[in-house]
Amino acid sequence: MAKSNTPEESQPLSYRGEQVDPELEKKVEDYMEESPQDSKVKPDTKSDNSDDSPDGETDTPLLPSDKLPISISVVDHKDDVEDTPEEIVETEAVGSAPELPTEDAEVAEEETPDAEEATNEVEEVEPEVVDDVAETDSEPEDVDAETLEDSEPEIEPTEQTTDLEPIEAEPEIVAKELDLPEPEVNENDDELGLETVQTAHAVEAIIANEADEILAAEDEKKAVAPLVKTSKKNQKKNKGLGAFFRAWATKSKYRWATAFVVLAGVGAVVAVPSNRYYLLNYAGVRASTSLRVIDAKTSQPLKNVELSVDGQSAKTDAEGYVTVGNIRLGEQQMTVKKPAFAEQVRTVTFGWGSNPLDEVKLTPTGTQYQFVVKNFLSDLPILDSVVTFGEASARVNEKGEAVLTIPRIEEEKIIVEVQAESYKTKKVELVTSSQELITVSMVPARTHAFVSKRGGTFDLYKTDIDGGSETKILAGTGLEREDALAVASHGTKNIVAFLSTRENKRNKEGLLLSTLLIVDLDTNESTKVTQSERIQIIDWIGDRLVYVKATEGASQESTDRHKIMSYDIRGGGERELASTNYFNDVLSVNGAIYYSPAQYNVNGSVGLYKINPDATDRKTIYQKEVWNLFRTSYDTVSVSVGQDWFDLELATDALSKAPGPPSVLKSRVYVASPGNKQSLWIDERDGKGVLISYNHATRKETVVRSGAGIKTPMRWLDEEHILYRVANGDETADYVMSLKGGEPKKITDVTNTIGVDRWYYY
Repeated sequence: MAKSNTPEESQPLSYRGEQVDPELEKKVEDYMEESPQDSKVKPDTKSDNSDDSPDGETDTPLLPSDKLPISISVVDHKDDVEDTPEEIVETEAVGSAPELPTEDAEVAEEETPDAEEATNEVEEVEPEVVDDVAETDSEPEDVDAETLEDSEPEIEPTEQTTDLEPIEAEPEIVAKELDLPEPEVNENDDELGLETVQTAHAVEAIIANEADEILAAEDEKKAVAPLVKTSKKNQKKNKGLGAFFRAWATKSKYRWATAFVVLAGVGAVVAVPSNRYYLLNYAGVRASTSLRVIDAKTSQPLKNVELSVDGQSAKTDAEGYVTVGNIRLGEQQMTVKKPAFAEQVRTVTFGWGSNPLDEVKLTPTGTQYQFVVKNFLSDLPILDSVVTFGEASARVNEKGEAVLTIPRIEEEKIIVEVQAESYKTKKVELVTSSQELITVSMVPARTHAFVSKRGGTFDLYKTDIDGGSETKILAGTGLEREDALAVASHGTKNIVAFLSTRENKRNKEGLLLSTLLIVDLDTNESTKVTQSERIQIIDWIGDRLVYVKATEGASQESTDRHKIMSYDIRGGGERELASTNYFNDVLSVNGAIYYSPAQYNVNGSVGLYKINPDATDRKTIYQKEVWNLFRTSYDTVSVSVGQDWFDLELATDALSKAPGPPSVLKSRVYVASPGNKQSLWIDERDGKGVLISYNHATRKETVVRSGAGIKTPMRWLDEEHILYRVANGDETADYVMSLKGGEPKKITDVTNTIGVDRWYYY
């Protein structure tokens, strides 16, 4: 097709006053160049512009149907042309062609018959896709349903000018084939000429084709995931919320404003105590409270005072303190009450936490009785003692005085108990009609065991420290050898080890066998530990009794004839610590056992050894035969090795050569207090026995008591009271004294038995 070279065609192409997009113009040119020149179709009817032609009819070639794009072919649009606008809307809902504008729908409806006739005349051939027209320059953007409806292309032609080569096809047929409205005839058409008009129709065909492709892409998306139409109201709402959250996430001022509003709201709620407590209680938060209750008259703490708050209650201890928990926050009623005292009721506001309260003083309303509690030896007040009668109680002051307040009763006499730590509970008869001062002397709680022959046999007795409540535990059999009797008391418990020949059992030579018993002074029960030809008690170390025994029936030549044993009173039974034919010496020092086997038929090697009472940490200190061990001070032991002497430092077990033997060849026996703060030992000075206390911290010694016949055994009852023996021409008796003052008091006369003592033989 030849292009016109008229001046009008050299101007920029426009249509109805609007310029054609250059890109669209290029597509039109490409489209026209691909159209065949020899294909012509004569329409049955003339176009509206046929009058402008010289011959009255147009001979413009039409685009053959086999060259049209699939999206705008006659076959594809036949059904669409026949559809009414309502049907087009319905088709859009299921993903088909878009709804035409109302104006276009009317034009399409008017041209429907002509379109059908034109369709019948067009030879049906297999459509061929024109790539340059079918493919769009860019992928359609994702749009929602509302946007899609708003962006539907209007097919109504507009006035344009173009310099493109006109399409050689009649506009009526092109319009019918593309389902386009028939172009209006106006004066501009006359000025543009037939080819310009044809070009405009071609442009409109391309625009419609591109619109079809966009809609086809949208239909494909709808088939996979159908779009859900959202109302404009909801769209605006969603856009508003989204904009708010995007602004909140990206702009700090929004976040600060939000935080300020939240904090302000919380502060407003918390600022009101009732609201604050309500919310915390609802969340399960609970409080507690504590206080101390004392006697308003004596200022002494009251025991067993009941504190009740919010349905929770508890009673005060011996110091007058009480704590109640699980209390709801806010105002609560608190009640403090005790028999024989005026009850107190208060309203208290409890906050979050422990809520300690001030001291509460209760005014006595019952009958009061006065007591003085003191030590039976030193006459000093016992500050931790408490006088009780039922739920009523009174604690002594710094002078040992106590005022007991009890409800008014009808009885003429009642029994009041006085208690104190490390003291035996004292029961006192009280005449309710008397208001006299009652003095109570307290005695240490330990029980003393001893052997006495007052009945003709060596019987085992027990008694209180003041000599009261004496009881015979084991009656003698008349077979006891006095030199084989021994009583060793446990350091902290009412238990003793009792050694005697009271059982009529002998070895093959006819020698009576010794029996070792553990006796519980609280229950008077005894347990047999062992029986042997010879037994010597070494020491109590904790709950283990350490002793040496000669194996019954063993040969005199046996390498394990003598054994060092320990017995655990907690049920552990006997345990062997060491064995040999004979031991030169055995010594208990600070919780460990030092021993030296004799050379004769030794079991192993001679030397100086150390071991714990549970058979652990066996240690070799020296590898030559040691003859004797003499404890010369709390920290040192003199060691005899033949003619040589060594000093053993107990803290390190280090041996050093000594210039000679100690001044006194006698071993000291140190007995430690229950708290291991000090130790007792007995010396002989000027023909008298001297009882000495050694302080472990200060390393100072103090003479406690001096007198004729003071000797072992001695022991601690507690950190204040000690017991020792006096054996002289006048008496053999056991005495007790207080380190805080006062004169010693005799407990009872006894038989002079062995206790925890130095190594000896019998």
